[in-house]
Amino acid sequence: MRQPPYGNMDIAGVDEVADLIIEEGNTSTRLALNVLKVAILDCKQLEGRIYNAKLEKK
Repeated sequence: MRQPPYGNMDIAGVDEVADLIIEEGNTSTRLALNVLKVAILDCKQLEGRIYNAKLEKK
């Protein structure tokens, strides 16, 4: 079984998530979706930080 990218969940891409679903089947679909959710949340946090930094510069 391939280990999910726990240490790098913030950079887990769609390809890695798809690989987990394909390789492990339904048993890891929930894990793969959680990895994707974390990646999305990290992107939203980064977007928020950039937005706040731009506001501070004004």
